[in-house]
Amino acid sequence: MRFVKPLDELMLHEIAHKYNKIVTVEDGTVVGGFGSAILEFMAANNYTPEVTILGIPDRIVEHGKPEELQRECGYDAKAIADAVREIAGVKVFAGSLV
Repeated sequence: MRFVKPLDELMLHEIAHKYNKIVTVEDGTVVGGFGSAILEFMAANNYTPEVTILGIPDRIVEHGKPEELQRECGYDAKAIADAVREIAGVKVFAGSLV
């Protein structure tokens, strides 16, 4: 989605009908953020996908370069790939997918 508010509810209905696993990524707090809005939408519409929310945790995060902070907070490229593999049930052993 390109924006958080207002939520594109038509798109979310389509996603909920098509997928049962969702990963959200935001460069903002996960508490009360985009992922939370997705969970609220899903609950309000009786959808039950498995949702993984990646973003800034609800704690103090020290200053640093964006790539360092994204890695520390768990939403850099590797963390996103790992979350997608995890939710999809794909295991990685020594560089190969299983």
